[in-house]
Amino acid sequence: MKRIYKLYYSKLYWFSKKFDSATMESDDFVQQTFLQIWDKRDQIKDNISLDQQIFAICKNLILNHLKREAKTFAQFEEADLPEELKMYIKKLGTFKSSIVQVIETAYFKR
Repeated sequence: MKRIYKLYYSKLYWFSKKFDSATMESDDFVQQTFLQIWDKRDQIKDNISLDQQIFAICKNLILNHLKREAKTFAQFEEADLPEELKMYIKKLGTFKSSIVQVIETAYFKR
């Protein structure tokens, strides 16, 4: 595992750096990726490259997180807040949802 960590840490870091998250940093995504690899190490498939599996895990963590963030912003719209703040949050939430769609299309549906 130590060898895998050394080999993939910087690749995953720069991969996750491409995605904007309001609540998580690239290091967080990388850490979560390695934790999931460790937790599910018995499910690693020999017939699929480790590279593909590691990046798929990282990608899914990022997309799921961005989707949760977009939902959180949508919930703020319904809260009892000043209209000006609601409009800002709505625009931010719409922007996040759009980013998730662009990311899924551009990076992951090849």
